[in-house]
Amino acid sequence: TEKWVVCNQLGGGKASALSADPDLEHMKLVPWAGVAARVGVHLPSSERDWLELWKPADAGRVAVDGKAYCFLPLPVGTSFPVHINGYFELSSNRRDIWHGDDMAGDGHVRAAWNEALLRDIIGPCYARLLATCARSRDFGTGYGVLEGAEEQHFTFEHYFLHLLPKQRNVYGRPWAVLYESFWRTAAKMEVLFTPCRRGSWIPPERAVVLPAQPAAERSDSVTAEIEAEVMATLIKADVSAVPMDRSFREALLDAGIGVRIADPAFLRHILADRGACLGRHKPGGREVVFETMDQALCLLEYCAGGLDDKSLHRLHGLPLVPTGADTLGRFVCLQGRKADVLATLRSMKFPPDLCLASVEAQDADRVDLEASVAWIVERTSGGPRAARPVSHEVGPFYLCDEEAADLLAGASRYIVPQAKLPARIAAILARKAMRRAVHNVFDCAGENFADAISFALPTAWRNEEVVAYDGTPEDAWFASLWRYLNAHPDLIGHMPSAGPIVRASAMAAHGKAGPTPRLEQQVAQLSPGTAVVDTRSIPEEVVRFLYAAGVRTLDESVVDLSTAPAQIWQYLHEGTLDGVLRAVAVSFRAAKDSSELIRHLQTLPAEVKDEFRDWIIQKSAMIGGAAGRGVMQDENRRILRMLPIFRAYTQGEPEQDAAESGSPDSSAAQLEDLPRPPVQPCPPARTRFVRLDSQPWCHLLPPTPAWIEGALFDGFLRASSTSEDRLLQLLGSTSRPLVAAFVENVLGLIVRQRLNPATRDRVMLRMLNQLPDLHESHPQLLDAVRRSKCIPSGDDGSDTLYRPSELFDPAAKQLQELLGKERFPAGHYHEPRILQSLRLVGLQTDLNWHAIREIAQLLHASAEAMRTAKEPDQADAAASSQAAPADNGASPYSGLSAFHSLLSKHGAALLFGESTDGEGGRKGEGAAEQEPVLPPEQAIAVGGNLLQYLDADAERLFSVSENGGGGGDGSGGARLGSFLISLAGSILETAEQREARVREEEAIKKSKETVRQLRWVPILRDNDEDDVMLPFPAERQKSPFERPGRLCTGSDAYLYSYAYGILKVSVASPALRDFLGLSRSTEAGLVALQLSQLSKRYKEIVSQRGDDTDLVTKLNQNISSVVPRLYQVLNAALSEGPGSDVGVDRLEKQATEQEILHHLADCAWVWVGNAFVTVSEVAFAGNPSPEAAESAGKQREYLYTVPADLAVFRNLLLKMGVRARFGPSDYLHVLQKMFQEGGDPEHSQRSKPLSTYQLNLA
Repeated sequence: TEKWVVCNQLGGGKASALSADPDLEHMKLVPWAGVAARVGVHLPSSERDWLELWKPADAGRVAVDGKAYCFLPLPVGTSFPVHINGYFELSSNRRDIWHGDDMAGDGHVRAAWNEALLRDIIGPCYARLLATCARSRDFGTGYGVLEGAEEQHFTFEHYFLHLLPKQRNVYGRPWAVLYESFWRTAAKMEVLFTPCRRGSWIPPERAVVLPAQPAAERSDSVTAEIEAEVMATLIKADVSAVPMDRSFREALLDAGIGVRIADPAFLRHILADRGACLGRHKPGGREVVFETMDQALCLLEYCAGGLDDKSLHRLHGLPLVPTGADTLGRFVCLQGRKADVLATLRSMKFPPDLCLASVEAQDADRVDLEASVAWIVERTSGGPRAARPVSHEVGPFYLCDEEAADLLAGASRYIVPQAKLPARIAAILARKAMRRAVHNVFDCAGENFADAISFALPTAWRNEEVVAYDGTPEDAWFASLWRYLNAHPDLIGHMPSAGPIVRASAMAAHGKAGPTPRLEQQVAQLSPGTAVVDTRSIPEEVVRFLYAAGVRTLDESVVDLSTAPAQIWQYLHEGTLDGVLRAVAVSFRAAKDSSELIRHLQTLPAEVKDEFRDWIIQKSAMIGGAAGRGVMQDENRRILRMLPIFRAYTQGEPEQDAAESGSPDSSAAQLEDLPRPPVQPCPPARTRFVRLDSQPWCHLLPPTPAWIEGALFDGFLRASSTSEDRLLQLLGSTSRPLVAAFVENVLGLIVRQRLNPATRDRVMLRMLNQLPDLHESHPQLLDAVRRSKCIPSGDDGSDTLYRPSELFDPAAKQLQELLGKERFPAGHYHEPRILQSLRLVGLQTDLNWHAIREIAQLLHASAEAMRTAKEPDQADAAASSQAAPADNGASPYSGLSAFHSLLSKHGAALLFGESTDGEGGRKGEGAAEQEPVLPPEQAIAVGGNLLQYLDADAERLFSVSENGGGGGDGSGGARLGSFLISLAGSILETAEQREARVREEEAIKKSKETVRQLRWVPILRDNDEDDVMLPFPAERQKSPFERPGRLCTGSDAYLYSYAYGILKVSVASPALRDFLGLSRSTEAGLVALQLSQLSKRYKEIVSQRGDDTDLVTKLNQNISSVVPRLYQVLNAALSEGPGSDVGVDRLEKQATEQEILHHLADCAWVWVGNAFVTVSEVAFAGNPSPEAAESAGKQREYLYTVPADLAVFRNLLLKMGVRARFGPSDYLHVLQKMFQEGGDPEHSQRSKPLSTYQLNLA
């Protein structure tokens, strides 16, 4: 029993046109034809099911050898697997159809007709027949259930291929026309079966088949097994692959209808696009899934086996790199800009996987180096994308031998174990050209081995120099690694980039160790930067210091240093001085905050730091100490200077209380050669650990005397031995002799009062005791002490210090009465040998002009404070806030006085004559500070004492030659006795001495001029109780001080009491009188001022105390005795008698007259016996009623007559406006005045009656 599928067609194309052509009507052409295909065979004698015949072995028996029919079979085969029937035009022998190209006429038409039937009718029927079979899938009993029977797909497909035409070259004319027509029609019809997507029918133009013949890039070793794997891969990739034998592929490809060929390039593209993996298919994934690695290796051989060296770059993107983790990676073959960027990134030592991923993440035409760097940095520095995992697909991958593969088992995703690969695959991957073309597959050697090791380490260790060790990887792995490195020493140079591989011990990081520091196991990079030291020969205390300094110690249980190659010491630090210091330097550079590390070192016990320093001293001595400057590197010296291991003297020496010492002079130095050596011993000096780079340092040459150690705290190191001295010099500390250290360092501390009194006096007394013996060999010592404020004063040795030239010899008793005890050295400096030394450095025996100026400045400031005080008591309060109240004893300076404060501030002027401003205030920095002042009574007493001192010592102070002898340098023993000696000294003096002398003379002149400008001379503040007449300015009530030049004696008080201050004490010295301005000629202008103020004062007293008849009478008498003297001065000034202008400048005389007129104008200055009146109220004659004045009583008169005793001053009075007699206008004025004084004339009841005097006068 057989089953056939038949397809017929009537008309179509050119066949219909020919049959309808009238010219061919005679040929009776009918456009009808068809094809028939056997699709089923049943063998009755067989007991097998229908389906048995459709197995691959039996499928070929179903198809027929096609024949041509023209209603009856023709004895000619067509080579098609179907029978053909149609209205053919037959050959003359009727055994074949008519065909040929070299005919004409009806023969040509017959041939054309047959070709039209084949092309336009039979060809489409053939194609529709196959499409019908594919669509209906009804090919016999067995195939009725074919759909869904997956295990039969291959059988069906294999059967159906037998219905397709053979290759083109099998068919000659005219059957080639049918061949062309069939494929042209079937190309777009679903006539081919593909197993992908659970089986489907597709048109040939969408089909993908394996190559018919091996491609040029494919080797002949490709077997059917590989082709089967390729086809299976295409099906898994959902490619429309049509499995068929090579003969069918050749026939299909020969048709030229656009069938795609699954050559290696096509497969590389498919796999690169979809990806590949081993294992089960992920839902929704596009990857091609291989069940075994062998399948993937077959594909790799197929895709890469035929590529030559120049074509290996075509592997780019192919996901067939076999790894030790049974995963597949992609080949990366970069070209152009991407390759350049990758090479640059690798040269920058970025992780290789990040380099590859960063380049692959960018478009090929827009790859940018900066973008790649930013991409990598973001992932290595904890940026937002740092947590995103980087794909392992692009590797890198390392070809490893068996030993390296075992070592890198933890990085199996990144290794390609060559020992596990087939030989042909290993050969492909091992090609040298592969290293050049492929950028992510490397030989596991050199730096590539280091990169591979970095992948074998825990992920958390990546980009870390040092990590805490938690037991993973195990010790055995580290031991295996170092055995491998010892066997391959050439790899050590590349291992610093591998990550932490060196087992070490170190102090736990800050914050992890808790309150008590502890050691922890760590793993560090093989790098000098991780500060790993071999401590086998280092003492335990030194190791403890190194731990605190951040240094790590090597774990010898893992690294066998006895067999380690020499290259390892380029990265680890030996236990030598150089190695230890280099490790410490590395630790400091690596620390985030080196100051925190230093603070940790400072907390170490003193014995640890001492032990480390001693070890350094010992090792440095072994290399030559100071002579080893060329051996100890600059970097080692720098790091030693940073370490707080050197002992420096520090302040804070314990002081013993005087009550406990049992001696009233407990602050004195311990000097056995002093007459009164104290009982207090030298307390031990305090030291602290310091860094040498914190400031410049120095040290005394060892051994250091105990008595000076307490004063060496500022910048001084302790050097206990010659070796330490050499080391300190090597590290930059300056070695100082004892005297130089005292002059350049200790003396400055004393001046700045940074030493406690006990230490200060101990050092100063020791040096002063030795000064007479040392000053010749050390002249700088004498000069330094002379210029320094280093001597305490007073009985109690106050904290204020002075230069020797600012203090006075206690042997000068007269100065003690003036200056007080604080101007003399403290009591324990009164020993004869000490005073001898102080005199060498300028201790004064009397006052000089500089000291006088300072006292005057103090008094001036006190006067200003009194003058500006709003209330009288405020002056006392201002003074008491700055100075201690004066003792009631003999000296106004007992205790801490304002003079003590002034000398603390301005004492330099006593020696050097520094300039001051016009008011006595210090220029420069001190000008903004408040001047010290004295209480008023104390200031007045000081001023009087100073005035008496100047009067007594005027011969010296006001000598003609104001040089060092006469100008008052204050040293009586240094004064020259005569002019000849002074002249000889001037001739013999050097240029420097002359310059110093001239400078001192100028300073003395400035000081004297300053004293002239200051208000320091005490004067009368007001009239005595019994004499209230003299006028005084109001401000003198507050400040009873005046400057020289504005003073007068008591005898001239009635002439100048208002303009000048009246001295309280008498002055005998003519020189001092000249200095004070007491020898001046009479000044008429000031006398006129005095007369006007006297008139005002008289009026004020009468208005306040007029009821006191005795006082008024006494006052009138005093004024009557004083006024003629004033008038006499004024009369002489205004007199124009013969010779009055001789020797007098006329302009000056005119100015004097104007000044007199100015002061007396509109002033009641004419004394009439009981009152001062104006010039308009007095005349020499013309008083109309003299007897009326007798009845005036207390009432003021209207008109006065010049008293007879003043007639002698007629010229003065007339010149100032007094008339010879009164006239009518004066009388009229008097009547008008009485009228106004009487009240309102329009209201009589309001008017006042005239007095008797007024009636008599009227």
